[in-house]
Amino acid sequence: MPRFRLSKVMCMLAPVMLASIPALPVYAETNSVVAVEHAKIQNTYDQILQNWKNHLTGISLDTTNNMANNAKQALLSNDTFDFSEQKTAGAKIRSTVNTIRDLAVGYNKSGSQFYQNQDAKQLIVSSLEKIHSGGYQVGGKEYGNWWNWEIGVPKSLNDVLILMGDELPNELKEKLIAATTYFQPDPTTSGANSEAAQYSTSKDKRTSTGGNRTDTSTVSLARGLLTRNDDEVQCAIRAIYDVGELKSGIRDTNDATLNDGFYTDGSFIQHSSVAYNGTYASVLIEGLGLFAYMLKDSPNFVFSDPKMDNIYESILKGYSWLLVNGGMNDSVNGRAITRPNSSDVTRAKRFISDISLLIDSAPATYKPALQGLLKRTLLEQHYSLDDAPNDTVRNILKNILDNPNIKPTETVGVKRFSFMDRAVQKSPKGTVVIAMHSNRTAAYESMNGENPQGWYTGDGMTYIYDNQSTDSFTNYWHNVDSYMLPGTTESTAIRKDGSKQRRYLKDRSSKTFVGGVDNGIKADGSQGNATKAIIAMDFTSYNDKTTAKKSWIMLGDVVLALGSNIASTDKGEVLTTINNRVINGKQTLSHVGDTIYFTDPATQQTISYKILDNQQPYTVIEKGKDGSTEFAKIWLNHGKKPKEASYAYLIMPGYSADEVNHFDTNTIQILQQNAQQHAVKVGNSLFVNFFEAGEVDGLAVNHPLSVIKTEENGHLDVYVADPTLMLDDEINLSVLGKYILQVGNNVTATISGEKTEFTFKLDDHQKYFSAIEESQYKEDNSTSTQPTNADSNNAETPDGLDKPNTDNSEQNLATETSSENAEDSPTITPDKGVDTSDNVVESNGNSNDESSSTSTTQTTQAEDSNRTVAIEETVESNDEEENLTAQTSSEQVAFSQDYLDKYAKTLRNLTDVDVSIIDNFNYDHYFTATLSESNKQGLGGRFQTGFNQSLNDHTKVGAFAEYRYNDIHQLGIGANAKWYDFSSFVRYRHVFDSTVHADYLDLYLGYDKTFTFNQFAIQPRIGVLGSYLLDNKLPDNGKLAHHFAVQTQLSSKFSYHIGGIALYLEPTWKVNLDEPYRLQLNGQEYKLDRSRQEWIGKVGIAKNIGNYTFDFSVQTNNHQERKMIATFNYQF
Repeated sequence: MPRFRLSKVMCMLAPVMLASIPALPVYAETNSVVAVEHAKIQNTYDQILQNWKNHLTGISLDTTNNMANNAKQALLSNDTFDFSEQKTAGAKIRSTVNTIRDLAVGYNKSGSQFYQNQDAKQLIVSSLEKIHSGGYQVGGKEYGNWWNWEIGVPKSLNDVLILMGDELPNELKEKLIAATTYFQPDPTTSGANSEAAQYSTSKDKRTSTGGNRTDTSTVSLARGLLTRNDDEVQCAIRAIYDVGELKSGIRDTNDATLNDGFYTDGSFIQHSSVAYNGTYASVLIEGLGLFAYMLKDSPNFVFSDPKMDNIYESILKGYSWLLVNGGMNDSVNGRAITRPNSSDVTRAKRFISDISLLIDSAPATYKPALQGLLKRTLLEQHYSLDDAPNDTVRNILKNILDNPNIKPTETVGVKRFSFMDRAVQKSPKGTVVIAMHSNRTAAYESMNGENPQGWYTGDGMTYIYDNQSTDSFTNYWHNVDSYMLPGTTESTAIRKDGSKQRRYLKDRSSKTFVGGVDNGIKADGSQGNATKAIIAMDFTSYNDKTTAKKSWIMLGDVVLALGSNIASTDKGEVLTTINNRVINGKQTLSHVGDTIYFTDPATQQTISYKILDNQQPYTVIEKGKDGSTEFAKIWLNHGKKPKEASYAYLIMPGYSADEVNHFDTNTIQILQQNAQQHAVKVGNSLFVNFFEAGEVDGLAVNHPLSVIKTEENGHLDVYVADPTLMLDDEINLSVLGKYILQVGNNVTATISGEKTEFTFKLDDHQKYFSAIEESQYKEDNSTSTQPTNADSNNAETPDGLDKPNTDNSEQNLATETSSENAEDSPTITPDKGVDTSDNVVESNGNSNDESSSTSTTQTTQAEDSNRTVAIEETVESNDEEENLTAQTSSEQVAFSQDYLDKYAKTLRNLTDVDVSIIDNFNYDHYFTATLSESNKQGLGGRFQTGFNQSLNDHTKVGAFAEYRYNDIHQLGIGANAKWYDFSSFVRYRHVFDSTVHADYLDLYLGYDKTFTFNQFAIQPRIGVLGSYLLDNKLPDNGKLAHHFAVQTQLSSKFSYHIGGIALYLEPTWKVNLDEPYRLQLNGQEYKLDRSRQEWIGKVGIAKNIGNYTFDFSVQTNNHQERKMIATFNYQF
């Protein structure tokens, strides 16, 4: 019977994989198959279009009737269709199409007074004809803002076409679809049609990015569904995936393609430099949610891509901090803050609607955490389900609110958004948000008449919340004194609306030292949870006439604000505004000595401020611009043209008067407050912003940096970051005292006199390391007998250990095993010593001890046709050992080698261990089946199943079972855990066949993280595996000695994604850190020498289809073993 070969199966399946690439379509061979498939596709289109229609008509009857009535009246007016004013034509056409959509909703909403009303239908048809004849047609010109023509109008127009369907004349539908194609032909491009775009505000052809990309993709998706065009639908899906590419650069260009989108820290940028998590990112998330919702049940159009994981990660990293008291913090809402009838709470409601569809379709890995975040926001703002825009969203939110198993996410600590110059502190008492700008980030944005006086919103503005109020920024922006925003230091000189936004590269601030450091940095440079931070802003005003050094020290529930070197040549007084808050008669303002209190009698919430530098603050209650909204102002006046002014005050949200009185300000020591450093000591922690290289309190650095240093009981923790995000030079950081480095990635420590200097480069712009005082280190290690390197040659060897054999000639003889078969036939060595090199056998005694036994090593060789085997025989001269080893003979050697030849593969498989289970720890439930064929092992297989449960947004635990076969059976059960990017498991393993069994306990700890760059992904992984041999039995009374094996594995997977296919390369390096296993046979003990290192090269192709993953790969190693592997994975 011919032998089954996996390679044949792979050759048969490969064309199926390749056929899924869009460039290689596969056509059915018979008309019947074509007919069936065509019918399926048509059903798919019908279902998606019906879902879209249901989504649009899911609003309440009252709302529908009001909208439709208003729409009818507007559409009966000729003025509605007057598009003669070129500057406003685009905006007016968009507004009119939205009005038509309102009536179309009424026409299609069952129970509406306009449901299937023929007069309403004729009004819709005639209105659409007027839109077309009025300029939205092939050959039209994009007068005014490009967005109306390329995004606003086609999105709404597609909605109308979907709602009305076959109710519209075909000719009308075709020419309107042609018009949307003319103005927006490609989802990846804006300004694509220069014939039209040359008349708009943005004439150049450019890549669409961020929220605009989801809009253009939505236009293409709807158009593809309406025309039943598979290619356009797939093009839209591919285009929207690009928004999941994370950014990490410093934005030294105006190219929005490189700048716009989510960043690795959760920041979101639009228009190259504006922080926009709240509005443009919300649009992006809305678009993704619409795609996910519409396509989730589609067998023909799969919406799944690894980049989507970046979106879920970004939401959790960012919005847990930016959603405050049920509102979307206005520091990330850009120019939208001044839109009529809006506030941070209304923007959060929009975000809730936008994100709900995406969360409903999210994978189980992220869904619980996303639902917890959403539930927290719903409860904070006392959300009413009546506020939901339609039935779809309403049902999703109701399920979240009603489900007791979904717990609101609690966020406490500090968070730096380095890539958009924002920082947040959250505590049970309240929240503080800081908004800054730099050479990377705009000061503000004003456009289309919006936010003309947002001048100082990015100049260090601090948003201060207690833990309950939801109306702090309602009616705020239209009424506040725009010259006096909380946290800012500004001249009161008159300024023009919309001036100097510092959005574009040539106009941005020259200052780079904006950012800070926190105590959540990990040893590898990645970011963990933080509880404290120091934030810096090297500030210069829009006209560079007012400058200051500003710092904020975030201490968990209070914030210390520091300013120094405040200087100005501008007209007007220079003021530092502590707060400028809406009170509207609800809150009281009291000023007692150096302390100021805002108190809300209704909630008993208080926000307090304490002045630390004996300055006299000013307070006033006054009316806002509308003459009715009340504001309470607190500020410090530095006078006209100051040169060296300063300030220091505490922000204490949630602190009552009694708590302020009991707060010990002596625990906060301001050590330096000058142009070179801001340094503050709090308890055993030192917080420093080094605006220049220098030294303070025994801490010195050679570059401008932000540093937190904590010393406690002889232990030193240091956190370092580069606010400029540009430093690539080596850093020298020194501290007083003699320290021994304990934790540090590529850090060197040098003790010089009474100082220790640490030298390193930053990892991803930051670094953490720890050390211990030399005296403490010696005390902790005083019981150790391990000699230092300098003394090792003369040190006495402890009892029971043997010195290594350093005779190179013997070492060379012992390593003459053929590398090709080293794994198949390990060398066996009679031995009682401890091996400290790959194949060196040590003498069993201490040459420095005259009473110890002496030994000699003799080497013989046994050869067969494939290899040379080195068998080393130890002859002991000690009489007490003679009866165990002196009888070793050539017969014994021959028997041992025969045994090795017979059971070589068994012995190898018995000591082999697999950690592939860790690839499944992100799935809720999974089943994996793998088949492999090796030139040395033959056919093998592996089957794994298990489940994982999320405990919170960064912790999962699970259990698994697996079976593996390659000439020997392995059964395993275990438990696993994943915390952030760290994975671990413990597993019991039973290995057996008809003549052999062994039991192992495995323990694994590893770290892996995926980084994406456009279509590329890199996944480095490092892990340590320990295996303890519990019991075993071998043929012919053989046995392996009890053993603990340790192996380190280092790998990196490089992937390229195209057309739903992932092509990857994965090199792996394994190092065995333990001594060889020992075989006990006929009274002798033999070492099973094995390779210390294994290099593996692997290439493969993978395809995700819904919950299924198919993977084919080939690999080879440095032992000339070649393997073909096919893996099927199902997540459920």
